[in-house]
Amino acid sequence: MNSWTQFSDALSRCNSEAALVKSSTMADWIFQADHLVDDEVAQQAEHWWNTPHHRREIAIGDRVWLQVSGQRNPGLYYVATVIRPVYESTERVEPDRPSFGRWRTDIRFEYRIVPPLSRSKLLRDPQLESFQPFRGFQGSNRPVPMAISSKLLKLANLVPLATITETLEQISGLLHEAGETHHRVFRIVDGADDDWASWYAQWLIDLSELPDLLGARPVRSELIYMLVSLDKQFTAETPSEPWEIYYARQILRHFQPSRS
Repeated sequence: MNSWTQFSDALSRCNSEAALVKSSTMADWIFQADHLVDDEVAQQAEHWWNTPHHRREIAIGDRVWLQVSGQRNPGLYYVATVIRPVYESTERVEPDRPSFGRWRTDIRFEYRIVPPLSRSKLLRDPQLESFQPFRGFQGSNRPVPMAISSKLLKLANLVPLATITETLEQISGLLHEAGETHHRVFRIVDGADDDWASWYAQWLIDLSELPDLLGARPVRSELIYMLVSLDKQFTAETPSEPWEIYYARQILRHFQPSRS
């Protein structure tokens, strides 16, 4: 185990232990999303959430477990904090659902759960399997009993978003450096190289800090395949952010080691 992984593991344990120290007057909640919110969180840590239920019970400082529902990779992905009590908004964000977003709670995302606590893992746990919201529910928010919250804190590997942001920027920087180096190597053909993904993968694995940042050495063929796929996705989606950030986010999400 390298020093970065040891440091990250120690930091995550400290974060989980610190999260256990909590006033008994504060509550835990599950807020539900119907899709992965990684891109939204990467752009901004603070968001409002549709909270039509338990409006008088939600308070500043409460902890929020963000659950992604649906059939594709459902589970718990983030831990957030309530920063503003429930309030009524006159904005209508979905004309076909006029009540959606009427009652809102502002939250700040604090931690990424790495790896996410998948629904299958939650339902395999004897203490958690009987908690119905883990199977999905109608609506956007539900309270979490203290015993369930304590168990989640023992299972979850909480990584501060600031740490993820720093790692994301470092990986983005390596991708930018790889691009510049590749262009210099292939300058005689102005950077043209049909096998560019193989070159990038070898450089990133053997000549950069990428394995240390990921906490594991990627399989070369897997990284090549991912780089080619990301090139096609980026071209098709034409996002506003630089390609290095777009690639870095997907690479970090895919290759982050699963820690128990």
